[in-house]
Amino acid sequence: MRIAFSTLHPNALLPRNSLLRALLLAVGTLILFGLLAFGLIAGLALLACGAVTLLVRKLLPRNGARTGARGAGAGGVIEGEFRVVDPAPSPSLPRAKIG
Repeated sequence: MRIAFSTLHPNALLPRNSLLRALLLAVGTLILFGLLAFGLIAGLALLACGAVTLLVRKLLPRNGARTGARGAGAGGVIEGEFRVVDPAPSPSLPRAKIG
């Protein structure tokens, strides 16, 4: 089995016409710089949103302590009805019959 060297060579993807080759290289470079600029703008936008969020959280006063699923009420007691459940029995497999 023989592999053609022209398919592995980077210049095999570019056309032979020098004007068309220069045009394709210029378009590829523009696309590359466009993607780079878009990524930088998106990163700066995320950074700005994060900074605004931190600034708003720091400047706005909080209305008391948070209560929710993570914290207890004012007395440190979580109210509710509870039922003790027996632990599940450990699963056991039947012994294999040899013979």
